[in-house]
Amino acid sequence: MKAAPLLFVTILALAGCAANPNAIRVKYLGAAHQYAPAPFVEVMESAPQQSYTSIARLTLKAGPALDSAQVVEALKQRAASLGANALIVQRRQSSADQLPGITINPAGGQYSLSNSKAEETYIGTAIHVHGLDDHKSGLSQ
Repeated sequence: MKAAPLLFVTILALAGCAANPNAIRVKYLGAAHQYAPAPFVEVMESAPQQSYTSIARLTLKAGPALDSAQVVEALKQRAASLGANALIVQRRQSSADQLPGITINPAGGQYSLSNSKAEETYIGTAIHVHGLDDHKSGLSQ
């Protein structure tokens, strides 16, 4: 009988591990243009050579249960909704914000805590690269 509540709590905890787009902080960077939602977003590690307009800074703190692909996908979706066609992503590990790792012993039901996993902060700059849409779709102006 004790297994059912424990299973329910475990399922709830795992459901909260997905990257939640609503948890992304958005700081608008004063873009003069309003762009329609973009059909695709190119991920970049640094600013492009082409001219671009910065739209917003996106910040997401991800716990150890999330992998970087999930976080980047959530950032891409949010950037696309803002009209960005590119996203410059940075990741930094915060040593000050340590989250405890939990190890559960299934035989005895005991657990131990460790500080081996850290929270990571992902920062993305949602940008609109001028001419990128035309280049991607094969159109010219």
